[in-house]
Amino acid sequence: RYSSHFASVHRGQYFAEMKTTTVRKLLPETWGFLCPVHTPDGSPCGLLNHLAAAARTVVKRPSFDGTKAVTALLVALGLNVFEPTSKYNAMLRFNRTKHAWVMLDGRPLGFFEYTRMPHVEDKLRECKVLAQHGIPAELEVVSISKRSGRLYPGLFLFLGPGRLVRAVKCLRTGKIEMIGPLEQLFMNISVLKEERDKAHAMLQDKGHRASKEAAGGDAGEVQELPEQLPLRFAHEELEPTRMLSLLACLTPFSNHNQSPRNMYQCQMLKQTMGTPYHNHVYRTDNKVFRILNPQKPMVRTKMYDAVNGDSHPIGTNAVVAVITYTGYDMEDAMLINKGSYERGFAHGAVYKTKIIEAASNRINSDQARKCRFCNVTGQGKTAKRASDALEDDGLPAIGTYLTKGAALYCIVDQTGRPKVTTYHDEEPCYVEQAILVDGATLDPNAPCQRLMLKLRYQRNPVVGDKFSSRHGQKGVMSLLWPSEDMPFTDAGITPDILFNPHGFPPRGATRMLL
Repeated sequence: RYSSHFASVHRGQYFAEMKTTTVRKLLPETWGFLCPVHTPDGSPCGLLNHLAAAARTVVKRPSFDGTKAVTALLVALGLNVFEPTSKYNAMLRFNRTKHAWVMLDGRPLGFFEYTRMPHVEDKLRECKVLAQHGIPAELEVVSISKRSGRLYPGLFLFLGPGRLVRAVKCLRTGKIEMIGPLEQLFMNISVLKEERDKAHAMLQDKGHRASKEAAGGDAGEVQELPEQLPLRFAHEELEPTRMLSLLACLTPFSNHNQSPRNMYQCQMLKQTMGTPYHNHVYRTDNKVFRILNPQKPMVRTKMYDAVNGDSHPIGTNAVVAVITYTGYDMEDAMLINKGSYERGFAHGAVYKTKIIEAASNRINSDQARKCRFCNVTGQGKTAKRASDALEDDGLPAIGTYLTKGAALYCIVDQTGRPKVTTYHDEEPCYVEQAILVDGATLDPNAPCQRLMLKLRYQRNPVVGDKFSSRHGQKGVMSLLWPSEDMPFTDAGITPDILFNPHGFPPRGATRMLL
């Protein structure tokens, strides 16, 4: 949830009220930068997007040396330099039919002839990939020719911050090249090696056939053209899954899923009762959900290992029986083995922190300094305890089971009278941690006047709780079924979950079977 929150991009609430779907569509320049899967269903669909896991932001301002190196290389390649002091002379030399402008971060540098544009683009890319002549690796090279329709032709270069870049493989050099969103529109990038080999083989076969026809021979059988005409690819994706966000990359066998199921899984993954942190003793969050018996997944993706998902497990493994066994597992309902439940299957906890002030806001500072957490009034034989359920410091013991009406803490006010506050919630809980905060570092005589009391609420599975697989296949627990009434294998294995097979065909859930 936290990782996806800081990688989200929202178009704005204004567009959510529009009747058109144009703003929700993913454009070609978003490939590899915005995840096509990780977006919520409903009104924010297509408006709340998430960055792809492989996309990186350029945050550093371009150095003077980098800008100077780009300009020097362009001049060496034959750039007609545009000088503002003599712009009329430069404009007289510029011919729209022969020349194209070169821009660096929106600033005109000069112009080239159209015939030299491919050579200049190739040279810039070569120097960028091989780190030659001081060309920065994040340089975005956008070459727009006259064949691009209504777009303004020219060579547009970008070095400034606030851009997104991603890595692809340059086939000519075999090295990694960083490209930008606008740049990739005018590049031929293959997703798979098989796609590239097939396209290049078709182009080569087409050349052989043309040469045979020119020689007057038989060209052979005419090969059927694919839906997309073959291209001469210059770059290739490092991995097909690099277009997905971090959460979408954690779904195993996502290529076997229906597209909506991949979307649902991204939402389910953010709702899971996982392991949010490891410094539990030092955290006083307002509300935290935590799974008590997490496990490593048996099936994992490459991204799961890359982000070290085992350090923050998000669920448990389960033995699932796909069978119509009772009437309580229709469609999305499911049964849980009572024996597995009693062994701690799917148990969780919710931690809530109450911040309590010893002094009221309605008294002055001098009187507030006399207020403190304490359960004992008087000294010696005259000492009295305000509540037998609390310790001498006015706090409950760690591990105390609290029910409605139980003593929660005791405060001695400015007049010296004790006041016991009771627990008012309907749901019982345990005292997890009690932290007293005082001002002793500033004033040695200052009493402890703030209490951070962390309470633990058990969240074990009950009827109506929602469970989900790693493929967006969500279901509701309908019953705890006795272990002795469960089906079993010839080896004596009983399942943890019973799931109805009618929930598979409508959703194309073949990946869950895999």
